[in-house]
Amino acid sequence: MSTFNSDDVVFSARYFLYYLGLFFLCCALYNTVTNQVSQMYRFFAVISILLFLSVGMAFWLRIYFELEVNIHTIFSFSNPRFLNQIQVWLVIPLLYMSILNIKRNKNIIILNFALMLSVAVIIATDARGISIALFSVVILWSLIDGAWRREILTLSFKVAILGYIIKLIILSPVPGFIFGDGILDFGTIRTDSPGRLQLWKDSLSLIDFLGGGGGYFVCTSEYNDSPKFGHPHNSMLQALIEWGALAAISYCLLLASLFYKVITTNRRIVRVSGLSLLAGFAYSFVSGVLVMPLSQLLAVLSIAIFWHRLKGKSPSQKGKYTNSFSSLLLIAASLIVFSLIDMGGERIEMYQSGFLQNEQIENERVRIDFWLGHNCS
Repeated sequence: MSTFNSDDVVFSARYFLYYLGLFFLCCALYNTVTNQVSQMYRFFAVISILLFLSVGMAFWLRIYFELEVNIHTIFSFSNPRFLNQIQVWLVIPLLYMSILNIKRNKNIIILNFALMLSVAVIIATDARGISIALFSVVILWSLIDGAWRREILTLSFKVAILGYIIKLIILSPVPGFIFGDGILDFGTIRTDSPGRLQLWKDSLSLIDFLGGGGGYFVCTSEYNDSPKFGHPHNSMLQALIEWGALAAISYCLLLASLFYKVITTNRRIVRVSGLSLLAGFAYSFVSGVLVMPLSQLLAVLSIAIFWHRLKGKSPSQKGKYTNSFSSLLLIAASLIVFSLIDMGGERIEMYQSGFLQNEQIENERVRIDFWLGHNCS
C-alpha cells in the first residue's frame, strides 16, 4: 500500500523489490546453513580480526606520519558506525563459541582474541549505541541461562578489560605518546546526543498511516534539507514512515515474538541465535543497522540461522510447487535482478558524470542511504 501511496510509484517499487530480494536471500540461506552454523560462527572471528586491522592500519599510519587521529580516520569505512553495524551481529555468536569451547576443553585463543579486538574497536570508535545493545543482551543472557551464568559474566568481564587494554596499548593513547606529541590522552566519555533527539522529532512530521513508500525519507531529506540525515537512525520509525502503520505494528510484533522465544526456549542454540538478533535490532533503534548493505547481509544471515535453528531443516519441496507459483517466483526474481541492475547503472553513470564534485555535495545536501548520492529520481 505504501508503494502505491508514494509520490513516485516506480522509484518506491524498486526499494520494495530490494527488500523482497533480501527476503528471498534469507529463504535461500535457510537450508544452506544446515550443518554450517559452527563454521560460520568461527568465520565471524576472522571477520572481527579483519575489522580490527581496518581500524588499526589507519591509526598506526596516521600516528607514524603525525597526522590527526579521530574516530573518522577509519581505513575502508567512510563512517565508523558502518563498521560497528557489522560488529553487532558478530559478538554474541563469538562469545557463545568461546564458552562452548571452554566447556569442551578446546582451543579458545582465536575466539577470545577476536572478542578482545572487537571490544578495542568499539571503544576506539566511541560507539555508545552498540556498547549499550551488547551489554544489555549479555545481561539478559546471564539472567535466563543459569547453567552458563558464571561463564557468561566472567568471560565478558575478562574480554572487556583485556579489550580496553589492547585499545590503550595498540590504538590510543600509547602509540600517539611514543610516535606523536608525547601526550597521554585517554579521551572522555560523551554524554551528549549527536542530533538523535532532534532527528526523531523532525521525523515524526513525516509519518503517514499508509507510509510514503521506500526511499521517502531520504528524498525528503535531500529535497528539503530536513531532516539532516538520510535515515531516521531508528528502524521502527523507518518502517512507520516508509512502509506505514501496519508494517510498523507487524515489525514490533515480530520483535516481541523473538524476545518471547529467546526467554522461553530450552534450546541454547536457539537462544543464542535469537540473542544475536536482539543485539542487532536493539542497535537499530539508534543507528542505521538495517539500512546499510553490509550490515543487511549479516542481518539476513543471522535471521536465516535463527529461523533454521528454530524450525529445523524443511522437508524437500521438490514437485510440490505448482507451475503458476514457480512462474510467479521467476517473475519476482527477474524483476529484482533487473531493478538492481538499473539502480546500479544509475549510480555508475552519476558518479562518472562528476556528481561527487558538484554543489549538492559541497553543501552537504546528499544523504547516505544504501549508497552515496543520486538516491532520488
